[in-house]
Amino acid sequence: MLIVRMLYGCGLRLTEPLNLRIKDLNLDASLLFILGAKGGKDRVVSLPRSLTSELTLQVEFARAVWRQDSHNRIPVEMPHPPARK
Repeated sequence: MLIVRMLYGCGLRLTEPLNLRIKDLNLDASLLFILGAKGGKDRVVSLPRSLTSELTLQVEFARAVWRQDSHNRIPVEMPHPPARK
């Protein structure tokens, strides 16, 4: 449901919320950085205040999963170029 609210509230394209990373969020300034959008260009969109609490919970959940995975030594899959280095 959060993705649908982001699509509507931020005016995102269909695949843009699927490629977001935590570093693309600035919850203090209510900004969302979309990297490599249509035409390969980057853009910044405003984030509705109504999504801030849900996104904060999602970020906390993602960090908890990451901490648990790193504690259990579950490997992280890297994209192709960094994996070859």
